[in-house]
Amino acid sequence: TDRTLIFYDQLGCGKSSQLAKTDVFSIDHSVADLKKLLDHLNIKYFHLLGHSFGGILAFEHLKQQKDDRCLSLILASTPTDTKLVQNESERLRNDLECEDEHRNNVFFESHQCRIVPMPLILQNAFAQAGKCKDL
Repeated sequence: TDRTLIFYDQLGCGKSSQLAKTDVFSIDHSVADLKKLLDHLNIKYFHLLGHSFGGILAFEHLKQQKDDRCLSLILASTPTDTKLVQNESERLRNDLECEDEHRNNVFFESHQCRIVPMPLILQNAFAQAGKCKDL
């Protein structure tokens, strides 16, 4: 079956705009953005995949919207306890044997992307983060 794949960057991520106003960076605002996107594109039925924080948004969208258009939900690497994730990340950072100014980079290379060199698509995403100003 032919299917259209829609991939979008949440506000402040990837090639999306990065705003100075932090009140728009909330789960409720992001869920509303997803609903607006689906409605704007006139999506009748869809399968929803949420990765990491996107999984939290996907789950919240279905919980809040009761969207009957969604035929299935896939959650990939989605945290179920954000406080635990935060605490464990901090513990792993503190366990690193490196200078403080390098700690975040070493953490990223040790626990988030262990592919050397980092895949070009990921390098590009980091390089473009917050540079789009068209909102």
